[in-house]
Order: sequence, then C-alpha cells, then structure tokens
Amino acid sequence: MTPATRTLSSRAFDVLLNAGLQAHRNGQLHEGLGPRHPRLAAWLQRRWLQPVLGTLGDAVPPTQRRLFALRCVLVWALSQLRPDRQPGLADIPAQAWLQSTSWRPLLALASHHGFLAVPAFPSHYRRRENETAVDNLCGLWSVVPSTLYRYMDKGRQQLGAALLQREPPGEWLLSLRQAAWRALSEQPVATPTPGRPWHLAQAEQAMAEARATDALWHSLSADDPALVLQVFRRHSLALAATEEADAMVDSWELPRRDRRVAFEVALDMATLWRHRHDLLRENDCLQQALRIADATGLALLCGRAFAALGRFHMARDHDRTLACYDDALRHLRVAAGGPTDDPDTERAREELVRSLVHLAWIHLRCSDPKSLPLLEQVDELDRDHPLPDEIRAEVEQVWGEYWRCAGQLQKALAHKQRALNIYERLGDQRSALSTCNNLSLIYAEARDIGRAIHYGQRVLDAARDTTLEPEVLAGAQLHVGIAHFYKAQYDLAIQHYDAAMQVYERGGISGRLSVCHFNLAEAYFHRYARDQNPEDERLGDHHAGIALRLGQLDQRQGWAETVGALKSNALGSDNLPDRLLPDEFADHYQEMNAVRQQRRRLAMPDLPPVEQVRARLQIARAYLAIAVRERESALALAHTHGRPEDMDEALDSLRDVFERALSQEELRRAHWEAQAADLLDRARCAKVLAHLAQHGALQKRHYAAISGLGLATASKHLVALAGRGLLVQIGKGPATRYELPDASSQPAQRPDHPRPDDEAGSGRSAATLH
Repeated sequence: MTPATRTLSSRAFDVLLNAGLQAHRNGQLHEGLGPRHPRLAAWLQRRWLQPVLGTLGDAVPPTQRRLFALRCVLVWALSQLRPDRQPGLADIPAQAWLQSTSWRPLLALASHHGFLAVPAFPSHYRRRENETAVDNLCGLWSVVPSTLYRYMDKGRQQLGAALLQREPPGEWLLSLRQAAWRALSEQPVATPTPGRPWHLAQAEQAMAEARATDALWHSLSADDPALVLQVFRRHSLALAATEEADAMVDSWELPRRDRRVAFEVALDMATLWRHRHDLLRENDCLQQALRIADATGLALLCGRAFAALGRFHMARDHDRTLACYDDALRHLRVAAGGPTDDPDTERAREELVRSLVHLAWIHLRCSDPKSLPLLEQVDELDRDHPLPDEIRAEVEQVWGEYWRCAGQLQKALAHKQRALNIYERLGDQRSALSTCNNLSLIYAEARDIGRAIHYGQRVLDAARDTTLEPEVLAGAQLHVGIAHFYKAQYDLAIQHYDAAMQVYERGGISGRLSVCHFNLAEAYFHRYARDQNPEDERLGDHHAGIALRLGQLDQRQGWAETVGALKSNALGSDNLPDRLLPDEFADHYQEMNAVRQQRRRLAMPDLPPVEQVRARLQIARAYLAIAVRERESALALAHTHGRPEDMDEALDSLRDVFERALSQEELRRAHWEAQAADLLDRARCAKVLAHLAQHGALQKRHYAAISGLGLATASKHLVALAGRGLLVQIGKGPATRYELPDASSQPAQRPDHPRPDDEAGSGRSAATLH
C-alpha cells in the first residue's frame, strides 16, 4: 500500500479530530500535532493539508502558513455537516439555530470549539453574561448537557464516515481548495489578494516541483489554456492517479465557450483514462474530440483526432490503426498547406511529422520496410522546419527502434539516450519511462545485462507510486525477463514473463500474448535442459502450442518455423512441441481462458451469489464471442468459395437459437438501439431504459441529466422518441412525463439482422449479437 492510499482507523481519526478541535478551542492550534501524534500529523499533512498549502502558495508568510491551513481544513471539515450543503460556516439561518435538529451536530461542535459564536435570541432564551457555549445551547434548545454532548459525538461520527475514505472524492478536494481560497480572500493574510500573474508564477513553480494538482489548480485559476494543457501533458501520470483533476476540469468554464479548448481537454482526458486502463472512457473522449473537430471544420483538429484514434487502436486492431492514420495524414497535409503566417499551419506541420513518426513505428513493429521512407521524409521536413523538442524526442525514439531492428545496437542506443535526455529535460515522465523500456530491451540484446535490468527496474519502481499504461508496464516486465533469461536466471525470467502476460490480458492487448507465450516456452525448455524436470518440458510444450496458434491468428510471417525450432534449439535435438493445446482452446484462447478462469471461481464453495451471477455472465459472453467469430469465418469462406445451398436456412436457424433466449427487456433495448441510434448511444440508451424500469416515467430534466443535454434539446429528443412510438407522452406543461408504451401495443421487434449477402451485414450482425 502506497502512502497516498494509506488510511486511518476510526479510533485514530477520533484522536486526530479531537486534538485539532481542542487545540483550536484553547488557542493552541499553532503548536500542531507533530510532537504528540507524529503518525496522525503525517496523515493529515498528506491527505488534507497538502492541497491547502498548494493552493495558498506563497501568499501566506511561511510562519503563518501551516496555522492558516489547519484552520481552513477544520472549518471546511465542519462545513461538510451543513444540511444545506453550502460552503463555509457563515450565513447560518436563524431557523437552523432555533428549530432544525439536523443542524445541531454541526452547531454544537463548532460553537463548543470556538468556530461559531452563538447568536442572541432573547425572545427564546435570555442568556447570562459570560455564559459558555454549552450552557447557552442547552438553554436555547431546552436540553441537558449530556444530550448536547451526544449531538457532538454524532457530528464526529458523521465526519469520520465521510472523511475516512481510502481516496477522497475529487469534488471534496476541489471544494477544500475553494474554501482555502475564500478564506484567503475574506481574511487576507497577504494584501492585496493575489491575481492572475501570481497564479501563473505559482503554476510554474508547482510544475518545477512536480506538484501536478497544484499546478493544474493555479493554471485553471489563471484561466490560461496553454498552461493548463502543458500541465496535462507533462504530468498526465500524476493527474491520472487522482480524481481531483477530473473535478477541476469539470468546473472550468472556458471549454464550454471555446471549441478548440474543449477539443484539447477531450484529448487530454483520454490520456488520463488511458493511464487508468479504462478503454471505454478513453474511446468516449476520443470520439468526443472527433465530433468537436468535425463541428469546427478545421483540418488540423480532424487530423489530430484521427491520429489519436490510431494511437488508441494501435495495440488492438492493426487495420483500423492504419485506416485512422491514413485519415489523419490526409487532413494534416491539407492543414499544413495553409498560409505560412497562420499558426495553425506550423502546428499542422508538426502534427504531420508526429503522425509520420507514429506510422513508421507501427511498420517497424511489423518488420515492414515502409518505415525507412517515412523516417527519411521526417528528416526532410525537419531540415525545412526545425522540430520542437517534444517531436524531436519521438523522432529519436523511432530512429533508435529502426537501428535496433537493423541490428546496429550502438546507433540504436545513441538515439534512445538522446530521446531520454530530452524527455527528462521536459519533465515528461510517461515518455521517459517508455524510453527506459526500450533501452532495457536494447541493452539486453547487447548483453549488457546490468543496464538492461537497471532501466527496466526504473519503470517497475515507478509503477509502485503511479498508474502506468498496460503497454509500458508489461513491456518493462517482458524486458527485465529477457535480461534475466540471458543471464540463465530462468526462474526470474519466467516470473517476469508471466507478470507481463497477465498485464496484457487485463489490458485486452492480445497482439503481444503470442510473444509472452513464446518467451515462456523458451525459458521452460532451457530450464528443462538444465534441471531435467519433466514438468518444465510439459509447460514448455504448453506455451509453445499457444504461441503457435496465436501467431497463426495474427498472421505472423515465418512464425510457425520459429516456434517449431524453439524446442530443438533449446534442447539440442530434433524434438518439436508435441503436446499442444486442444484445437478449441488454442483457436479461441482468450475466450476459453476466460471460461476456465470463471469455472475456477464457480468451484469456490464460498463464492457469493452475486459473484456467481457475474461469473456465469462472463462465461456466456465468452461463448457468444466464439459463436460470432465462427459465424464470421463461415461468411468469409462463403464469400470466397461460394455459398452452400442450405446456408440461408442454417443462418436463420442460428439466429432463431439466439433470439429465443432474448428477454422482453433485451428485445426492447435492441429495438431502442435501432430506432434511437441518431439520438442516443448505447450507454445512454441503457440508462434511459433503466430509469424507466425503476421509476415508470421520466421528465425532460431526467433525460437531460442522463444524456448530458440542455433542457430544450432534451425536450426535442423526447418528442422525437414519442413520435417513433418508443415513448408515450402523459400530461401537459410542467407535469409532462413520458412512459413506455404497453407491451401489447408494441410490435414484436427482433434485433435487425441483415442478410449474409448484405454489403455491411457481417459487421452489423456481430454488433447486434454483442
């Protein structure tokens, strides 16, 4: 457990809270908690004081900064008990003091410890001179002291339940920063209150000290888009580790007014979701960026959006990756041909170079000779217009990979080291770690094992403190494993290969699994040659069989010969892998492996029923994916070699088997997805139907909240859905609501299944089955 995620017990939190409140009441808050409670003070500093201190910057003198921050945290924490959810402790209505019992935990705690003064209410209670807050509140509320102390205990319990989460919600940390800024503005320690130039200076200082969230806060407060984007790109890994960045961006008004800023934010948020391994949200952000770019009509933005989508598909769909980069280059070449005095023209040239570099990298990974002309074209463009450091580093990276593939390792190392130097100078941690990955592999191939492990271990050490992309983390495990293999440390090599395979499987990166299985087979065979353990030979055959089948699916050239010679090379004999996996498992490895994992879970005697449901749904999904793949293979064969006479009948039978299993809810969802595709995507369509199933009806405000639209647009959508027969309008005016039509009045719709000879039939049919 890292320091960032370590939490306290409820008892320790009580000690911390009581110490802080009592210190404030006694006027000793300046002494802090360090000498008496060092562990609690460290937790408080890390969890709650650090955001406040980062917000205050140097606006408060160093001698007063911690005291000011402590009071800000205590006032903010108490304000979380306000039933009206308003910030701070000011403007508490008289009704709250006199009649509302839900306010009493807050009022009792804050008054007793000196944060609030009890107002005078002579018509309800005439207090004595110098009466304590406890006596004043007991008289005002007509309760005995023990009841008042129970109110205070309840307040402490509510604070503990809220503040003792493993990771505070991003909205809370943002509200804490806002509370600290209000305190600075209302009771300024520094005069005058700092303005935009001060925020810019604080952001630069925070970036230099790698305080990513502080830098983002100050750049957003300065409303400087260029600085905000710079923070995102230099510290994306650190920002991805906290939800605070999401809350800050959501509160930023500029993207709602400026489409270009909204486009940049969408791309940067996609990067954050990529670091968090959330493919769906990453894709959503990229699609949003593409929609914004299309709405602007700017070729530069369209090209960048397609390039980002190509980057997204790089590890998962080679053909789609190439198609996206083709679209990106087409748009960027148009944008790069604009007026020379237009800043967009210069930016388009840079993005054109970046896309050419990425495309060269893709070709290199496939050992495609097209990479060299692309790199030569990049060098020519660089001579005409010198590249900025960020792109120059990428060029060095890819040239290093080219020379590695060409077997000239010293040239490769020189280029990679230059790239690493640039990234470290820029403070780009993610790219620096990726370059360390590459250096680890090249040093291993050069048999400089010490340096190979050093650079790979740098990545693995960083993964303990931050979230890394699956490709980066798995690559580090793989390369460190290779280094250990070259040292004949087969146990460690197998351990790292297996860790890399697990990361690739979790990240859905199937294209690299064949390499992992190949390396595992090689390591097991060499360990068998050394130790003569029959189990190692069996495991080597097992992984070699999987590697062979996966490589055939990926259409790797010469892969069968390479895998076939693996065992004989390791053992010095002509033995080939002869105990391969069953065809069904090897042909559908990912799906059958998922089935095997879920069957193992179901065999656990204490597995909760909810988890059993999830496991069986995962099994159903895996078998369904196998059915889809086999059906697509049949259609492809029929298209190439001719259709059997009974093919239509067989396809209809297959479709009937599937549709008989659909429930009424699934049929309705499929019908909605087909009829409302121009208004709602699948996720929002499911949310609308879930709301209707739970509440029976919805109004335009509910629809607007679900779909993320304005009320006027939501109203138009609902009218359109009613016109298509998907909803029925009930009532008029403000009471208008929409319900699902009666089942008897709905057509017995089935999901749309085009004929096999439909030009786009195969793809749409597969989407319907999923």
